[in-house]
Amino acid sequence: MRPALAVVIVLGTLGTGCGYVNKLGPSTCDRSASDNPPLLYTEGEVDGNVYKSAEVDCAGRMLDKSKCELLYFPGGMRYQIEHKLTDSEGAGVVPDWWQFELSFDQYGAETGTLAPAAGDSAQLTDINEKDLVVVNGTCAEYWLLVIAGTGLPPDAGTADAGSD
Repeated sequence: MRPALAVVIVLGTLGTGCGYVNKLGPSTCDRSASDNPPLLYTEGEVDGNVYKSAEVDCAGRMLDKSKCELLYFPGGMRYQIEHKLTDSEGAGVVPDWWQFELSFDQYGAETGTLAPAAGDSAQLTDINEKDLVVVNGTCAEYWLLVIAGTGLPPDAGTADAGSD
């Protein structure tokens, strides 16, 4: 038997032996609130009654790509997002709706894909007239887009009850 092959076989069987812990396997991530205080994010823009932490279509709107950069969102990360939504007098308002989109790519749909967050991947833990707090309750690493607004969401549409 060749020496290199013998080393591979021995190392391979070590991983199946009793009491052996594979140090190359997955590690746990720290998701505790005490070790991961919310990071304040004050960027993003409001258009009408909708706040976005980043733009979705920079190429189509001829915007600088940096405006499409999503928020780095590893396991346990917490963001305190200043949503900037106000009423007609300029007072802060609590959003009526919000959505979290995730990507494995820093620029989302510009260079990769975006998908709605589900389960513990983006948890809303606080919301008020000034900001919202979102937490990645998993150990997966994502990039985050936050969209929030007042009134109906842009794609909600309206039902036409009187037509056939």
